[in-house]
Amino acid sequence: MLFLAVTLGFFVENQREHFIEDQREKKYAQSLYSDLKLDTARVSFIKSVKLWKGNKLDSLKSILTSVDMQKQSARAYYYTLFLNFNHKFYAQDATMQQLRSSGSLRYFKDGELYNSISQYYKMCSFYLDREMEQENQLLYPEELLSKIFDSRILMDNLIVKPNI
Repeated sequence: MLFLAVTLGFFVENQREHFIEDQREKKYAQSLYSDLKLDTARVSFIKSVKLWKGNKLDSLKSILTSVDMQKQSARAYYYTLFLNFNHKFYAQDATMQQLRSSGSLRYFKDGELYNSISQYYKMCSFYLDREMEQENQLLYPEELLSKIFDSRILMDNLIVKPNI
């Protein structure tokens, strides 16, 4: 009788642990889903900003290569403002960090899902590393700009003045 009670207690405890793990899996899945929704919105925004910036830089290039640059100098000064303008993508990885540090990634029993999640965060990290490398390799064009443009006019365009 005692053996039966202990055995049943073990089975009940085992079922309870599985139930709790399933609940945690759902909680973490929902949190990851929320993080991915934020990432998707952020990537969409950054993509539109980079396309917008590309158009501005294309306009600057066409002005700098035109024969009547003197007539378009005000526009050229305006477009130079976008040379250093960059938004970086940072993944919302709080949930992933928590899953990694606590060993809770084991809650995701689907191997393909586990691999997809891990691959996503590796790619985000890879992207950010490339952005940082590119930023470190680029020489900021201030010195070049000062050779092309009148630095006083350029600084007047860069400094935001309050309306008084």
